[in-house]
This record gives sequence, C-alpha cells and structure tokens, in this order.
Amino acid sequence: MGKTFASPRCNHCAGPHRIPNCERFEAMSIKERQDLVEKNRLCFNCLYYGHRVDKCRFPQCSKCGKRHHEKLHTDGDSVDQPSTEPERVVTLAKVLTSQNNIISIVKNLDIYI
Repeated sequence: MGKTFASPRCNHCAGPHRIPNCERFEAMSIKERQDLVEKNRLCFNCLYYGHRVDKCRFPQCSKCGKRHHEKLHTDGDSVDQPSTEPERVVTLAKVLTSQNNIISIVKNLDIYI
C-alpha cells in the first residue's frame, strides 16, 4: 500500500493551504507574522514545522539572500515595520470577500489602491 498524505493545513487559519499562501497571514504586519511563526515553532526560512532554520533546505529570502522567508523580510533594521494601512485595508477586504462575508461597515471605510 502507498503512503497517504494529509491535505495541507494552515497553521494560522486552519484552511486547506500552507501558511505562505494564507491571505490572513499576508494581512498581518511583519512583526505579527514573526511572532506567529515563533509561537507555532515554525522554521523562519520555509514556514514549515519540524526543523529549525539552520537545518532548512529551502532557498533563502529572494529579496536579501538571508535565511528567512520573504514574507518575514523587512526593508531596514526595524522588525516592527507593519504593512502600510492602505495595503492592509485592501488585503483585509480581499480576505473578507474570499470568505463570502458581508460587512455593512465596509461602506464607511476609505480604501486606497
């Protein structure tokens, strides 16, 4: 008999995808993402469970060449550099839309594109 593999599960929202493809993870600030990765004991380089970054075989960050996932990359020394507010609002709107949620307060938000 062949091996059976479980479908991927997101460590953040439990959706049928891995955390690098999670829209809710994407909507978080870099600091919030880093905290979530640390809390769930995921590898900072590939965002998978089961090993540390020094044992990871995944390629390093495509933006800087360091050993962290590009979704944890910051453009500077500050780790606490959240996404800009307009980007977060648009990303949050995409998440809510993809979940088929209807929110009446959306008409009161200023959305920048």
